[in-house]
Amino acid sequence: MLKEFDGFNLVVHNCLITANLEGGKLDEARRLFEEMPERNEVSWTIIISGLLRSGRVEEAIWYFERNPCQNLFSWTAVISGLVQNGLSFKAMMLFLEMLQSGLMPNAVTFTSIIRACGELGDFNLGMSLGQFSIGCRVEMSFLGQRF
Repeated sequence: MLKEFDGFNLVVHNCLITANLEGGKLDEARRLFEEMPERNEVSWTIIISGLLRSGRVEEAIWYFERNPCQNLFSWTAVISGLVQNGLSFKAMMLFLEMLQSGLMPNAVTFTSIIRACGELGDFNLGMSLGQFSIGCRVEMSFLGQRF
């Protein structure tokens, strides 16, 4: 398909990577990503989250560590992906690293990290993080209730 396209278009490449990831063609998605002459924060987040959804945690972490566009979305993608892959403790450690970097979590980050607390069986930490989210003025929604 790219052979028919004359020139480079970032949005087209990001869409092609997404399509390949969703179609289970992880190696093709990685090849497209690696061949991109330029990438943005969306490109990085797509490849990282796609690999995590496929259970390729180590590869996703490798890309995350090399991501020059790390932002709240890429951090949250990795934290959420780690929790989804049963690596809640590692997600908690990354959450602390994110806070130390100066980034403030959003509702998605808090939802993932509170889920990690549940999986770790640490109810008190989950409650503390819920209070922290209120202190950060993050609007959370659970079962239709806004806090």
